[in-house]
Amino acid sequence: PVPDLFCIGFQEIVDLNAVNVVADSKSKERSAKWREKLLETINSISSNSYVLVEEKHLVGIMLCIFAEEKHVPHIKRVAGSTAGVGVMG
Repeated sequence: PVPDLFCIGFQEIVDLNAVNVVADSKSKERSAKWREKLLETINSISSNSYVLVEEKHLVGIMLCIFAEEKHVPHIKRVAGSTAGVGVMG
């Protein structure tokens, strides 16, 4: 059986350096690629369809939560937040 939810986290998807911390452009670009590949992979292992419910990323860290599509009408008030820490926090 396949799960109703997939919660997948990544760490260090970009090098943690001053340029990436300030610009954060590589992180967003890589996050999009990972999100697409994750969704493609999850949907390929199941006859059910999954959708992205929430995504958060901060420089090199990313968390994606996918839910089986049949559950989406029952998912309400999804909320998430990030807390920057360190030099730029």
